[in-house]
Amino acid sequence: METELIETKGYEFTWRVFPNGYELADKSLYECRGRAQESLPDAPLTEYDPNNLFLLRRLLLRHGNLDATDFSSPWLVPKQGEYQPPKEYRPLHDEPVLHRKFASLKTENLNSEVLNFAARFGLLGRNLVMLHSVNTVLSVYGESLLRWRTEIDKMGVLLALWDWIEREEAGKLGQLVTWPEPLEHLMVVRFKWKSDRGRYQILQWKGENMEDGYGHVWIGFGNTGIERGEILRAARHFLCDMLNHHLHGIAPALIPELGYQEAFVPGKLIDALWLMFMLEVNGKVRTCWYCRSPFEPARKDNVYCSNKCKRMAYYYAKQRKGGTK
Repeated sequence: METELIETKGYEFTWRVFPNGYELADKSLYECRGRAQESLPDAPLTEYDPNNLFLLRRLLLRHGNLDATDFSSPWLVPKQGEYQPPKEYRPLHDEPVLHRKFASLKTENLNSEVLNFAARFGLLGRNLVMLHSVNTVLSVYGESLLRWRTEIDKMGVLLALWDWIEREEAGKLGQLVTWPEPLEHLMVVRFKWKSDRGRYQILQWKGENMEDGYGHVWIGFGNTGIERGEILRAARHFLCDMLNHHLHGIAPALIPELGYQEAFVPGKLIDALWLMFMLEVNGKVRTCWYCRSPFEPARKDNVYCSNKCKRMAYYYAKQRKGGTK
């Protein structure tokens, strides 16, 4: 990846990877210590509730703070072995679409997918101090597998929605955005979703039957200036609202290596992933509409990185519409 293909000027971030890799540990091996952990109930992965992923109140309460999700076992912890210094890399420069790799992890094989991703790119940064249950002098940083599942699903659903917005799929978005009568200045985004092998689908909400996906309701008020029926504007507003709630972990800083110029610095890897999403939305990273690789367009209206991707996109679009092979 050539760094010229992404405008990262003004954004600096270095992350570390434990070279021995990571493994999953439960309460038989480690116990976690943190702020008033005893008052937070354990939430096993089998009780994962995806219906609350996008509720703004929960986002506001959770952001930047550890909660029951983080204290749920099992946890990713560094493998023990001969000490090696952490490896460092610059995600924004080296992996500018890492957020899409993260969102495409197959939650059906969550354990192996997460361990492989962490071995290459490190933990998300939602760290707990983990004390070994036998060797009490041993402490490491750990991270809940349930936290990974939560972040993967959130990013996967919002990227699927962004793909519709980017293509201006007003017909599809119109099934999600409504203006309830008679409240003229109230708009509602309501949908269900499901994932299959790393691909997320946004589904129209029909009644209260939740068997084929998960539900979400978002309410926006009329101070946005969006008129009734402006579906694309409403969808964009919803997406930006969701992104803005995940960008609070990015702060301005002076960077000596840049001649004491200011830069925006993510606090941890998960913040950097949401920043990459933002850079894609605002056009500083152009991704191919078919393969989703970053590319440098020859013209402003180029949406595919190659003629091959253009042909493949046309072929599959024709198949979805019932065309012949």
